[in-house]
Amino acid sequence: PALWRGEKLLKKLEAAGIEADLPQDTQNGADSEEALGSALLALVAQARARGIDPETALHRQCDRIISEISNKEDLDLCK
Repeated sequence: PALWRGEKLLKKLEAAGIEADLPQDTQNGADSEEALGSALLALVAQARARGIDPETALHRQCDRIISEISNKEDLDLCK
């Protein structure tokens, strides 16, 4: 659900012509589906090792982006 929500949010931002302020650091250079899957799984492992729920972390980041952009733009991203 959180990955789906993140993808949906980014699509809405793109359609509205708004660029999200996201980290540009891509250490793993995921240029294929397999590489991206490995990178995502590695992030989940890092989160678990730190006692962080990755699902909750991604939902909260989506909430932060929605809040920031909603404050700047007259745009409802919650639909």
